[in-house]
Amino acid sequence: MDTSQKIEICGAGSSFSFTLFRSELIPLESLYDIIKKEEFSADLEKLKPGFMKIEKFSRVIIASFALPHKQELEVLRNGIISKLEVPVLETCRLYFLPGFLLLSGKSTPGKMALQILTPFMNVSSTNIKLSQSVITAFSEEAVIVKTAQFNKIPHHEIDKITLSGELEEIFNFKGLPLREAELTSFTGIFNSPFGIRTLKFSQQGKIQIYKSKKNTINLDLVEWLVSKLSDDSIVEQI
Repeated sequence: MDTSQKIEICGAGSSFSFTLFRSELIPLESLYDIIKKEEFSADLEKLKPGFMKIEKFSRVIIASFALPHKQELEVLRNGIISKLEVPVLETCRLYFLPGFLLLSGKSTPGKMALQILTPFMNVSSTNIKLSQSVITAFSEEAVIVKTAQFNKIPHHEIDKITLSGELEEIFNFKGLPLREAELTSFTGIFNSPFGIRTLKFSQQGKIQIYKSKKNTINLDLVEWLVSKLSDDSIVEQI
C-alpha cells in the first residue's frame, strides 16, 4: 500500500510545471484498465501515438502520452538544398487525481490525450481559470513576494505593472488602486507543510513549483497546492 510521501513527482533539483483541469474521475482501477489497452498504447517505431509509462497508486495514476511523428527539414548538402524527414517525439505527463487532471509537458500530445479520454471520463477540454479571490487569498500566505503582476489597473497612465516586496505595501504602491486591478500572475516563497518552496501561479491556471537543491517534489506537496488553488467557491471555468 503506497503513501503519498513515497510518490515522487520530481527529484531534488527539478521544477514541475502543470496546467489544472477539472474532471469527474472514474474509479482508478477502471481508468487504469482503459489506458492500458493496446489500442491506446504508444508504438514509437510505428509512429503510433498513445499512453506509455503508466503507474497506478491508491490515489493517483501517472502516465505519459507520446506523439511520435516525422518532421521535414531543409538541409544544405554539397551546395544543394534538399528535404530530409527526421523523427520527432513530443510527450506530456498526466496526473489523474480525484476531481482533477494535471497536465505537464507539451500541449499537442496533451490535447490528443484529452480527446481519447473524453468518451470514458468527464474531463473539461479547457483548463481551470483561477479567480481573483483565490489568487489574492493564496498570495497573502507568501513569506516573500518575488513578483506580483497586475493588469487592467484603473489608472489614466498605468495599465499594467510588476512589483516585488511586501504584499500590503504593493497594494498601496504610490496610491495605485491595485486592489481594483487584476492580479494575473504571482511568484512567491511559501512555508508549505512540506518545506519552504517557491511557487508561481497565473490567472490562466498555469502552475509551477520551482526546483530545490534539497527537496523533492512529491504527491503530498502537489495535492496541497491543488487544494489551495481549487476551492469551488473561488474557481471559475474558462
